[in-house]
Amino acid sequence: MKSNYPIVTEEWVFHASSKRRVLLDITKKAMHDHKGKILGVLAIGHDVTKRKEELDELEKLNKLAKSLTDSQASLLSLFDKGDSVLYKWENDFNLDVAYVSTSVIRLVGYSKEEFLSKKVNYTDCIHPDDIKNVIKELKNAIKNDLDYFKHKPYRVIHKNGDIKWILDYGTVK
Repeated sequence: MKSNYPIVTEEWVFHASSKRRVLLDITKKAMHDHKGKILGVLAIGHDVTKRKEELDELEKLNKLAKSLTDSQASLLSLFDKGDSVLYKWENDFNLDVAYVSTSVIRLVGYSKEEFLSKKVNYTDCIHPDDIKNVIKELKNAIKNDLDYFKHKPYRVIHKNGDIKWILDYGTVK
């Protein structure tokens, strides 16, 4: 009552006509006559129940997204510890890397960062005699709308020159 400024609050109230509980965003201001005597309080309320419910739902979804992200990170970290490498390529035939597990360094000698910064491209690591067939199998998987496919074994060349045979499974999205 003594404030010269509007006061804004949120209040849960029981709405008698609809017989439901609603959240109101209420602005209150004391009204004075020309001599400063308080005449009463002017209050304006807006039903913000739906907004509150949507914000609560958004918070719930954000928590779920964080939980799923944490779970995904945990699962992806398994590739960092093993002999398998997980790749996610851009949607091109250069096989530009969008994601690769850190275990890639054991396979081809190049770091995850070298792939992600595009200093190295995965096609650079495929043996020249095998690259044509790897790309052909990928194009075939895309053409036939395959969700999952298996490459024939092919060779990759380690940074130190060693040649390794690998078995590669892929999904096309």
